[in-house]
Amino acid sequence: MGKKRSQIWGNHLSNPPDEQNVLFCAGRDVQEIPMADQILLPFDIWTNRAHCIMLHKQEIISVNCLEKILTGLGKLENLVEEGDFALDPEKEDVHINVEDFVTEDQGVDAGGRMHIGRSRNDQTACDMRLYLRSSCLKLFFAVRNFASALLLQAEENAESVMPGFTHYQPAMVTSWGHWLCSYTQGLCRDLERLAFALSLVNRNPLGAAAAFGTSWPIDRALTTKLLAFEKIDFNTLDCIVSRWENEAQLAHSITLLMNHLSIVAQDLIFLSHPYVGVIQIEDNYVTGSSIMPQKKNPDFAEVIKSKASLAQGMLSGLLGIQKGAMSGYNRDTQTSKYLIMDLVRECESAPVILQGVFESLIVNHEKMKELS
Repeated sequence: MGKKRSQIWGNHLSNPPDEQNVLFCAGRDVQEIPMADQILLPFDIWTNRAHCIMLHKQEIISVNCLEKILTGLGKLENLVEEGDFALDPEKEDVHINVEDFVTEDQGVDAGGRMHIGRSRNDQTACDMRLYLRSSCLKLFFAVRNFASALLLQAEENAESVMPGFTHYQPAMVTSWGHWLCSYTQGLCRDLERLAFALSLVNRNPLGAAAAFGTSWPIDRALTTKLLAFEKIDFNTLDCIVSRWENEAQLAHSITLLMNHLSIVAQDLIFLSHPYVGVIQIEDNYVTGSSIMPQKKNPDFAEVIKSKASLAQGMLSGLLGIQKGAMSGYNRDTQTSKYLIMDLVRECESAPVILQGVFESLIVNHEKMKELS
């Protein structure tokens, strides 16, 4: 017996809908958004590990104290991975939740020493750098995989003659392979931008404390190595002032990527239209109607176009957060965390969805020749 459909549409489709695509199109309508600091929780555990290992190496805390802290952090990490730990809102943020857990589990002498030589300012900055790095790498590889898939399709369709368009009107003869390579060339620039954003993000702010350093004899080079950062951001004031900038840098790369993907999306809508019909989107990636049983809608493409607009708005918000602010920590920058997390969440699946669409795309070579 086949799997029961969860949608009220689709009985006329030859293949069941791709579940990731269904969720991508449904968006926030049916999906909960996690706490921002819940997303940072795995990264905060690593920030704590690196900081406390450094404190021991600098003979600021004992080996016994370090062992207790690492044991407590290990227990917490296991709970997080199993989905059995939730942040307590009464403890304000992820940092206090983590320190409180270690204190309750291993005693105040261990948990109470975790915060030596740091502030929540540089701790948050470090957590966010780790989150941005992880998000940037994940998106980079998704875009690279999509570009590679397009190149394979382009090679197969190097001689698939079809019309090129200007003003949405037939213009000159081209090939489907040429068209696909144009997408890839744009995606290569997106990869360069993501790599550049990564190079700016992958620098260590830990040790900046509240913005003006600390008198404790910390070793920022060691925490840089432990957290696999490329280098130290040496000026402690800039480490804190620039918190919005790293988020905006990644958002800029994502926004240009989404603009490229929106062009791809519009091309798919036009070229797969029944009155054009040079390509056909597989049934896995179309949606249906609750009233019109014949419909095969390219919802994913429309959603990608809207997310491109959403990305531009979020980028604009990030660029304005710190404008004209005085040097030092200002809580204005807290909002940057929400904006970049929302932006990543909304857009990270787009290249994955498009890769699936193109890998299953049906090309009507005869129709292409007919219209050329």
